[in-house]
Amino acid sequence: MAELKVIWTNRALVVFQKTVYWYAANLGIQFAVTFAKNVDEAMCKILLMPTVGQLEKRGKDKKYRSILSHPLCRIYYWYNNTEIHIVWLRFNKMNK
Repeated sequence: MAELKVIWTNRALVVFQKTVYWYAANLGIQFAVTFAKNVDEAMCKILLMPTVGQLEKRGKDKKYRSILSHPLCRIYYWYNNTEIHIVWLRFNKMNK
């Protein structure tokens, strides 16, 4: 199997960036770095085995999955033979 390409939707990327900035401003740089590192580690797990995530929803053509990347963050994605699409990040217990 060839290496999969990771594609972030614009809204998932914006949510990720805003969250890193929020963590840095409110909880400190180290917390933001740890959060980003946890997301990166989750992405590596998905790249190695795309089926690792919990099956969340079946669409007509896609199976949406999620993986916990941080105690307060879940990454939602779908994949095909060549790409992994990150569609959303959901956070729990974050006062923005």
